[in-house]
Amino acid sequence: MIAQKIGPYVLQELLGEGGIGQVYEGHDTFLGRQVAVKILRPEMNRDRNFIQRFYNEAQSLGDLTHKNIPQIYAIQLEEPQPAIVMELVRGNTLEALLGQLSWLPLRESLAVVAQAVCAGWRTLIKRG
Repeated sequence: MIAQKIGPYVLQELLGEGGIGQVYEGHDTFLGRQVAVKILRPEMNRDRNFIQRFYNEAQSLGDLTHKNIPQIYAIQLEEPQPAIVMELVRGNTLEALLGQLSWLPLRESLAVVAQAVCAGWRTLIKRG
């Protein structure tokens, strides 16, 4: 069971799950806005290696600047729940879009690839 509140963030609804974390819609009680809160899976939150991977993910996301990548607002690595707090972006995922279509038209495919390449390229340039 996860904590219902992490710092000033009240967790509301599970939005998705990945390999090491779960993403919840949350409410920032200080700023009065909705946020996304990614928490490390409870079974992994005592393993320093997973916490380091989680931190590296937050750091990598923090280096990216693109309209389709959420901004990182805060990170918490302490107990009881390591968390990354980020901008809540509403909309469909690429996975959901591909699940609805049998194929993605060339123009849209190229747009997705171009956005991913540009975001990655900016990060490489930024890191030198």
